[in-house]
Amino acid sequence: MRRISTPSLGLVLLAGVLVAGTAHADVKKNPLDGAPAVRHKLELRKLRFEVTPQLVVSMNQDFRHFIGGGLVLNFPITDWLGVGLQVAAGGGIDSGLGSAVNNQLISETSSDFGKIPFQPSREQYQAHVASINLVSSLYAQLTPFAGKLAIFGSGYARYDLSIMLGVGLMNLVNTWAAYTPKYAGATKGTETQCTTAAAMPDPNLCDPKNNGLKFSGMWGIGMHLFFNEWLALNLELRGFVTSTNMGGLDIDGNRALDGKDSTVTNNMFAGVGLTFLLPIHAKVSP
Repeated sequence: MRRISTPSLGLVLLAGVLVAGTAHADVKKNPLDGAPAVRHKLELRKLRFEVTPQLVVSMNQDFRHFIGGGLVLNFPITDWLGVGLQVAAGGGIDSGLGSAVNNQLISETSSDFGKIPFQPSREQYQAHVASINLVSSLYAQLTPFAGKLAIFGSGYARYDLSIMLGVGLMNLVNTWAAYTPKYAGATKGTETQCTTAAAMPDPNLCDPKNNGLKFSGMWGIGMHLFFNEWLALNLELRGFVTSTNMGGLDIDGNRALDGKDSTVTNNMFAGVGLTFLLPIHAKVSP
């Protein structure tokens, strides 16, 4: 039987100890396990109320633009997820297209009125066009991007980008109730008459039925540019998707005013304002 020398046995035992020590080191817990990705992070959003007075204008109305003032209230539950409520009230001003159409139409008091059959008068057009006087939305807000921006290479400002999804309301008004035909033989059609061309061949004498509250889906994107811990510039773009007939006239050419004259539209509104964050001091993460 061959005997193992004492030095050889010692080397074998030492190698075993080193291998065992290495294996133990491999299973040793990393001291960074469970630690936050960023330490001492300034949490500008989490559990802080955001109050934003805004100027709001419509972006894509054909005949009459909305312009008004609004208020946005947001409450981020975490640094990336929150809920919000937005409301804006105002009035309508004619768009470039709306002014052009109005100027081309003939007044009912003009001697030239009636020479073109079925063309709305200027008064009928004005009575049918809808104006938006209120928009409001309730939504969830996701903030997937946040960081710092370099400003002209001389300084940095914090920013965030958000996505909004929820439900909305638009309130539409018109002046149909105040309209009275001024030409001989013309009277407003009843609701029953206006559903068929045979009973009321001139839809310009029919109620456009484009006023009242319109429920909608709401989507939007927004941005904050922070001046400090409690004040930021707010920029938003919101879309209200609902069925409307903003012109209020016969769209499908069947000589009747009914639900078929309404189409699903994406009504866009831009908002700009200043966001005040409460409490005024943001928390710093561990």
